[in-house]
Amino acid sequence: MRAPVYNPIAEDLGIKPLYLAAAISVHGMNTLGPWQKNINTTLQDNFIRHSLVDYGYQRRRAFRPFTGGLLHEVAPLIVAAYVDSQRWELPTSAIGHSFGTLSIGTALRWNPDLMFNRIITFGSILPRDFPWRTMFDRGQVQRVLNEFCQSDPWVRRARFCIAGAGDSGCRGFHPPESFIDQAGYDWTGHSLLGTPLHCQQVWVPFILAR
Repeated sequence: MRAPVYNPIAEDLGIKPLYLAAAISVHGMNTLGPWQKNINTTLQDNFIRHSLVDYGYQRRRAFRPFTGGLLHEVAPLIVAAYVDSQRWELPTSAIGHSFGTLSIGTALRWNPDLMFNRIITFGSILPRDFPWRTMFDRGQVQRVLNEFCQSDPWVRRARFCIAGAGDSGCRGFHPPESFIDQAGYDWTGHSLLGTPLHCQQVWVPFILAR
């Protein structure tokens, strides 16, 4: 029996599933995050338990002055998904896109006990100077992969209309840190990295690395 079939049955029966790690994904605004569904099978086939944080299609609630209210809704969903993954004592990672990156960063800042093994960001709207060093020093994150595109039009606009946003999805995080890997692309725009192929070749090895 293949892992994607066995694991949900094992969870229902209270038997320890055959997972190596867990991953929580968080989509952006103005979308229902189809990329999350596209990579689901890839993660499950690689024995990574995948939890999709879906907060619905938000056309305007992420913008000022509504940003804080939406973050207060999404951040607890991330924490709840993390707590659920800890039932199986799995190293847990997070994958965020666009507003999902700001939500993950907010959840980390608001919950010092939230600890991710790996964090992947693409189309990130976190500020370039997000305090990753603080998160690393208190054990909340072990390694970060930030994939960015200098020509991403939505990241460039985000800091002007979303409270607390920045353009790390265009220019990367600064200052550089030894635990932050940054990869720049010319062609991916805001969301083209969320594919099963990219997940298999880049995200899965990053999540499972020790």
